[in-house]
Amino acid sequence: MSLKDTYSEISEKKTSKLGYLILIALFIFIVSIGQTIFHDIQDIPNNPENPSYCASNYGDNLTNLTYKSRCYFSDTDVRYGIDDLIEGIDPTIEEIIDYNKAIKSKTNTLDDLDRDEFVQDYGLSLLEEIAEEEGVFDEEELQEELVELEETMADLQAEIANLEESRDDLIAKIQPQLDELDVAYDEALDYYETQKAWYSLKAFVLKLFFVLPFFGLFLWLYLKHKRKDSPYTIIITSVFFASVALFLEIVLIFLYDVLPKAWFMSIFDFLMAVAALKYIVYYGAVALVIVVLGGIVFFIQKNLYNPKRVALRCLKDNKCPSCSLSLKLSEKYCAKCGHQIKDMCEKCDHLKYVDLDHCPHCGENGEDLT
Repeated sequence: MSLKDTYSEISEKKTSKLGYLILIALFIFIVSIGQTIFHDIQDIPNNPENPSYCASNYGDNLTNLTYKSRCYFSDTDVRYGIDDLIEGIDPTIEEIIDYNKAIKSKTNTLDDLDRDEFVQDYGLSLLEEIAEEEGVFDEEELQEELVELEETMADLQAEIANLEESRDDLIAKIQPQLDELDVAYDEALDYYETQKAWYSLKAFVLKLFFVLPFFGLFLWLYLKHKRKDSPYTIIITSVFFASVALFLEIVLIFLYDVLPKAWFMSIFDFLMAVAALKYIVYYGAVALVIVVLGGIVFFIQKNLYNPKRVALRCLKDNKCPSCSLSLKLSEKYCAKCGHQIKDMCEKCDHLKYVDLDHCPHCGENGEDLT
């Protein structure tokens, strides 16, 4: 049985349960403090202000506009004159809103007039007259009411038409300013998107200046103490992985801000529209998750059960690296599995452990002598 085929249990205890809980709390605390620092860093570069939503309200929906919200103009609006354009058409917009309210009120009144009920009652009265029966409905009264109702409805329809015509005249009057406003708003929006991209880049670089030294320092400390199998490695590991989490956070957020999300969404929608591709994407994503998570576990297990690490743990407990038999029953070879435990050092001719790099007598590295 070779050493590579052994999977010994880990015997050394890194810390107590309370120690693990404290280290987890330390990890959470560092990541939380990192969020506060990131928030403060984001306030260092100037965050561009987006154009006021008011400009987007004055599009093709003026015929339905019944409420005008208060506008708060940003520096971007002032830069492209959006504030002046909106203030210039505001009086006319208010008139259009008044017309729309009046049109809506009269339309509601018109809808409330139930002409069909009168027509139905009038038809029943005519049937009663033909059948020469005593009528429940007064035919002449119903006819007068129906004529009056139709006149009222015609008047309302005429009033609505007049209001719509007057409103449309106002819209046509300010249409050049509306077209100019659309152009200015599009330019302001393009400017804002550009400035937002620069802001994201500046914030990303500033966050890197904070995270990278922190990440680099604890990566160096982690590797240094790991090589020495230091008992303090687990403490540094907690802080190191907190720095990794912060580093991944700023990278992923930056990628999310700068990547063309609309382009990716269009590709995703296309893939989802094709049945075969939809299943390929779905099961491909499942396979990817399995590979990634399985790969992480494989990496951990590969390092955790590295033959040299297994041998070191076993020898520290005075056990055979191959079968874990007590070395009190063995000398140069394991009495159970026959695994070679010791051989002669080529430099000092003393016995040294085969699975350890250095001779315990002269300190020479066996690999340097080959």
